[in-house]
Amino acid sequence: MFFSKKQVTNVIFVLDTSGSMWGIRDETIGMINNQIETLQREKKTMGDVRASLVLFGLNEDPSVSVVYQGVDIDAAPLLTEESYRPQGITPMRDGIGAALSLGEVLDSGDKNDAVLVITITDGQENASKEWEPVALADKIKQLREGGRWTFQVLGANIKFDDVKDFGVESAEFTGYQATGQGMLMNSQNLAGALTGYSACRSMGVTQTKGLDIEGNNGLPKLSGDDSDEQC
Repeated sequence: MFFSKKQVTNVIFVLDTSGSMWGIRDETIGMINNQIETLQREKKTMGDVRASLVLFGLNEDPSVSVVYQGVDIDAAPLLTEESYRPQGITPMRDGIGAALSLGEVLDSGDKNDAVLVITITDGQENASKEWEPVALADKIKQLREGGRWTFQVLGANIKFDDVKDFGVESAEFTGYQATGQGMLMNSQNLAGALTGYSACRSMGVTQTKGLDIEGNNGLPKLSGDDSDEQC
């Protein structure tokens, strides 16, 4: 292991809570909790891991809520039927934008620290009020160019074309089936990808081209426009 004992990884989950998620609510709860438990196991490899959860699509104003922020991974609350009740529409840009703003507050700016933003949704953007596509794309580009932020969007019922306008790159998007079986597979694949990302962090890597959700032995590619090299 090459990581600095002082290095911090902030992992921010951005979770769709629109009404269409109700049919896969139990599987979504299980998926998020599986990732929390995976990160708890990987803490020995990654160093200091802190978790945050942002919900978007609440049937209230504002429709985005930070449930918890910067919590030591060992103390991160598991999602429950009480805390996850799908009900609204899909202000995805506002959810991601809120996560970026939160990440900037939590991030120390230290060259060894990293931020990982994982967005999970089952539908197209249809309700954002705060973040326009160009503004969000510019912010994602700015953070990506800093060399310490990694992004991943997992989307059902949408294509890459539905998210590229607000800054997501093809390596940062993975589709899945909005079914119980689809979510179970998604959960397993994401947990494996987090283990791969953890291995990269153990080597001092601060940024990758998304997460390797669909193969390549779980190791994501290093950042850089022309890089196909894995950690």
